[in-house]
This record gives sequence, C-alpha cells and structure tokens, in this order.
Amino acid sequence: MRVLCTICSKDKDHRAGLLPASQRYSSSRVARVVETAHEWDLPLFFLSGEFGFIPAATPIPDYDHQLQFEEVKSLVARVSWQIREQKISELIFLAQPRNTPG
Repeated sequence: MRVLCTICSKDKDHRAGLLPASQRYSSSRVARVVETAHEWDLPLFFLSGEFGFIPAATPIPDYDHQLQFEEVKSLVARVSWQIREQKISELIFLAQPRNTPG
C-alpha cells in the first residue's frame, strides 16, 4: 500500500474527548497535507511521538508530549511494527523545515 505521511503538530484542537488525528492536529501544515492526501487519493498517516505511526482517522485524545531522546529507540520499533501491520510498501513523507512560517 502506498501512503502519505507527515509528523504530528504541537498545534492541536483542544476539544475534550477523542477526535480523528487529522482533526486533532490543527497546524496549517497539517491542513495542507490533508488536502494533498485527498488530491492524490492516498491514505494519510501521522508520525507521532505519543502514538507512533497512525492513520489520519485514528481517534486520539488531546495531549501534549514532546518526544525525548530516550524514547526514540522504542518508537522506532513501534513504528516499524505499525508499518508492517498496515502492509505499507511505499511511504511519501511530507514535511517542511522548522523555520518555515505557517
């Protein structure tokens, strides 16, 4: 399966309860990637330090977590497993440099 992926965002919709990841993450970058996924007709996934590699429709709570160096090794193992479980064969990763406005 071919998918589009981006990282989660610090900017979030803080409504209570669970929201799909594509709604919870509320940055302008995420909005552009969601739009691109629709235009390209590809499933969208997020790379999250909290949840790993998740489909955009995955319901997630409001949270605040910045990935720490000591968490990286276990996150790599988790993401590798999640990619295999989803049977992903091609991943198109969209991101922008940290110093890019918006």
